[in-house]
Amino acid sequence: MDPLYKDSLSAWLQRARRFLYNADRSTITRATGHLTIVALLVLAGSFSLPQPVGATAVGTTIGALVVENGVEQPMLRVRFSSTSPEQHHLQQAALPYTARNLQGIVQLASADRSVRTQVLIYRAQPGDVIDTIATRFGLKPETIMYSNPEIMAYPDALAIDQEVRIPPVDGAVYTVGAGESLEAIAALFQVSPEVIASFASNNIGPDHILTPGQDLVIPGGIAPTPVPTPRPTNTPLPRPTAAPKTQPTAIPPAAKEPADPPAPKQATGYLDWPTSGGISQDCYSYHVALDIYNASGTPIYAADSGYVSTLETLTYSYGWYLIIDHGNGIKTRYAHLSGFNVSAGESVSRGQLIGWMGSTGKSTGPHLHFEVIVNGRQVCPWGYLPN
Repeated sequence: MDPLYKDSLSAWLQRARRFLYNADRSTITRATGHLTIVALLVLAGSFSLPQPVGATAVGTTIGALVVENGVEQPMLRVRFSSTSPEQHHLQQAALPYTARNLQGIVQLASADRSVRTQVLIYRAQPGDVIDTIATRFGLKPETIMYSNPEIMAYPDALAIDQEVRIPPVDGAVYTVGAGESLEAIAALFQVSPEVIASFASNNIGPDHILTPGQDLVIPGGIAPTPVPTPRPTNTPLPRPTAAPKTQPTAIPPAAKEPADPPAPKQATGYLDWPTSGGISQDCYSYHVALDIYNASGTPIYAADSGYVSTLETLTYSYGWYLIIDHGNGIKTRYAHLSGFNVSAGESVSRGQLIGWMGSTGKSTGPHLHFEVIVNGRQVCPWGYLPN
């Protein structure tokens, strides 16, 4: 160490000891505080903040994957743009959104998204049901029904590649017929004429003149319930009963009386789940049934005891299906089967194998369409099945 520097330091320490020896407690406290502040300032000055590296790989991720008009839009990402201290800010990467730093707050300027006003045509895909299509486009299932009369008449008869009209808002789409007026159509769908006339894509002038074949979007419209066209069905088979015993006039000694036919199984009054799988379509106003999906060939069981009153092998609608009569006005329908394990008129027990899951008739994939019918009217099965 330099002798001169050593002597100066020694002298300074001696003066400090004399000062502390002669000073009172308050003076020492003030001096300690001043020295602490000076030390902190010196320490802070010895460090510098790290600067962002320019043109680095994508860093912060803001936002999420967006699907718009059938095209997946990537997530918003931002990166540091410069090594210059004057330009420390977040800058947009090569993506469809921008982000900028304004007074330390990252703000998002999203792309302009106009509201759809036109009717889309969607082709049903494998596994589609009305419920999933409606959810995909942010609509209610009833809206899909109201906009597609052929589906509304038979909600379960949806085929792959079938065209489905998708309105831009909840309500209905209606094709104008010859001689129909705006007022009559509005009354049919329970809305005011102004609601239809004011919708932009309808292009209705102040004279309210309509063109036959024109498709109208009816916001909030409720379609009238259609009357289904009768379809050919088998005549329900009579309930099997035990044949009455007859006393022959003479019975040979070696002969035995023939056995009675089996009596119909007695229903328990409680339904069980007919198969395993997931619910692909729930109950709603125009689909009073449960669609249960699983692999083709999944076993189907009788929900309760009874007899097979109807057995059909259609190429449309329900496809291969059967109905079990449980007595007391209760029946169950099992549709879109790939095969049967029972015959028409046969008595069945609760839990007995009656067939296998399939996709026959108008269907977009393997599933069981399960109905509960009480006194001739379809009811939601949830109230009859165990939790």
